[in-house]
Amino acid sequence: MAPLDALTGETRMYIALATSLLLALAVAAAPPQLEDYPVELTRIDHFAPTRPPHDGVTWKMDMYLRGDGQDGDLDFADRFTVYLAGCGSGCIEYVLIDRVSGEVHPGQTLNNGRLAHRRDSRLLIVTQNDGYGHPDRIEYLLWTGERLERIAYEERAFVPD
Repeated sequence: MAPLDALTGETRMYIALATSLLLALAVAAAPPQLEDYPVELTRIDHFAPTRPPHDGVTWKMDMYLRGDGQDGDLDFADRFTVYLAGCGSGCIEYVLIDRVSGEVHPGQTLNNGRLAHRRDSRLLIVTQNDGYGHPDRIEYLLWTGERLERIAYEERAFVPD
């Protein structure tokens, strides 16, 4: 390979452009972080009665919501509770309960699932897999004000302990 000082100005320009493009792609490929989507916190003095939806949740979640849907702390996007119900071995179902209106937004049923979220963020990170030895499937869901919208997805290879 020729020394850098032997390269033409045009070749140097192409190298600089390619380097910039690769750097931009590397930065864009970084997964979203909870702190990337802040939300301003407000004071909520009391929770509205939970209003389970007519469809979109399993019978078991419906039963839990009607029984103790007032339980849970504010823990997502300022005014929501991420409410979990177990639905079998390694299975969970989640919904979002709007504590101001009482409206319930159906989530997903997850296999070997786990969630990452904070009250001061609109990002919900949903991870699941098909069991030991299988890769994690990670969805990055952003609360738009009306619904969760997937903004990124990745799979991470299984790494044994």
